[in-house]
Amino acid sequence: MQTTLVIGCGNPLRGDDGVGVEVARRLAAHPLPAHVRCVDAGTAGLDIVLMLRGVSRAVLIDAAMPTAGSPHTPGRLHAGSPADLSNQQAWATSGVSIHTVRWDQALALAQALGGPHPAEIRCYLIEAASFDHGSPLSPAVEATAVSLVAQLREDLCG
Repeated sequence: MQTTLVIGCGNPLRGDDGVGVEVARRLAAHPLPAHVRCVDAGTAGLDIVLMLRGVSRAVLIDAAMPTAGSPHTPGRLHAGSPADLSNQQAWATSGVSIHTVRWDQALALAQALGGPHPAEIRCYLIEAASFDHGSPLSPAVEATAVSLVAQLREDLCG
């Protein structure tokens, strides 16, 4: 049987950074087909490598900032394959650490390690307005989250 895993990434304690987790949580609150599971991956990028084992389809949701030189529109949704979207995130990191592994790096590691991995991976990135500690989702990101939950319900249940 095919299994679909919806992976919400981010930190809900940092405003819009938690949008991926929030979309997965809201989606899980609705009736879904038995083959669909929703998980909160938080900020543990390396855990995604293990989550993908035995999954035939993955849907990944995260917050993003546009790359340098791109116009910034909070709430704008970017959808595509991991290769299409991995450059949408312009996070500044200093060195490599298991605590700074992003979803695109985790997917590349899973691919490099071989073994069973999803035949289809779809990514949704929502441009963030604020990463302030303790902030709720910004209005633009909240509206996109609501719309994306509806879209995913239709895609997964329809």
